[in-house]
Amino acid sequence: MYLKKSKYRLILLPFFVAFSSFVFFRALPHLIPPLSKHNLYFYYCTFINQVSIFLLGISFFILYKDKSFSKANGYICLLLFTLSSSVLLFFKHIGFQDISPFPFFTGCSFIFLFIAFRSLDFLNIKFIQWVGRVSFSMYLFHFLFAWGLSSQLNSILIINLNSYLILSISIMLTVLCSLLVATLTKYMIEDKGIELGFKIIKHKLNFI
Repeated sequence: MYLKKSKYRLILLPFFVAFSSFVFFRALPHLIPPLSKHNLYFYYCTFINQVSIFLLGISFFILYKDKSFSKANGYICLLLFTLSSSVLLFFKHIGFQDISPFPFFTGCSFIFLFIAFRSLDFLNIKFIQWVGRVSFSMYLFHFLFAWGLSSQLNSILIINLNSYLILSISIMLTVLCSLLVATLTKYMIEDKGIELGFKIIKHKLNFI
């Protein structure tokens, strides 16, 4: 019984760590006044500020690995995903020392989105399923398009289009270009590498 209760208490840990990180960021400029904005950005990217995401993922896995996902949970989590994603839009209006919860809210939004997709069949279209299969490769390559391509688009389109429309175009092109490269690498490198690995393992097992 205590173990069962402890599992549910585990979800409080990432919230506590995220809150502690926020307090740390608020206190840091007062503790070390000479720190510049760039120094704070370094601390923001360090593990102490990212650990809450790992704890959030671990807690979610432990709590929900044996749970069934209902449609009611799906709609609730879709709403929570919208709310948590909306919160992220307001971070640009606050001070730099207040952005430490940004990774944590991002992690929450992904978990809510995951539950929504597991619960609601109409979200699981084949295109999104394929994006999920090659998502890691997309992550590896998206920097090429998110930085280089977006900068070029911004310099060309800024004269005639507003910044929000340029951002939307940049995101869509980044996703599509990353998906194309990830698809090519899956068939040309990943699948062949996995096949080669299976052959090597099978050969060693037969040799033994």
